[in-house]
Amino acid sequence: MDDKPVNSIVARQGYFQLKMLDGLATLYVDGKPVSNASGTHTELIQANVNIELMGVLELPEESVAWVVVTGGTACAATNYLVSVQTGQYPRVLTIEGCGDSGTMVRKGDKIVFEFIGDRSGTYQGGTLTMNQAPDLDMPM
Repeated sequence: MDDKPVNSIVARQGYFQLKMLDGLATLYVDGKPVSNASGTHTELIQANVNIELMGVLELPEESVAWVVVTGGTACAATNYLVSVQTGQYPRVLTIEGCGDSGTMVRKGDKIVFEFIGDRSGTYQGGTLTMNQAPDLDMPM
């Protein structure tokens, strides 16, 4: 999946939509804003610069959206996977690193992704796994 972003997608497990909330573009699922909880800190998936809904990949038990927030000063882009299963609140996972260019595809019951800068990984069953970049300092 590396097509142009869209504003809304009806998926098997939910309705993903980007709309304004208090002047910020915000990700909604089934009419409710989605938040990224980290310990005691919770923040909505939103941006005052740019947020893109790149697409949704359907896995056997869940619908997984790829969301990109761009325009930060410390990080050019933050990539999120937002998993929705019937009857559960959306789960948000942040893909490590800062980059706004990549690809994402479904392969069987997992999602495989790759970004510029040797960042790649998989998502399967609620777990995000980043592949290790080659150690360029290792002798051959």
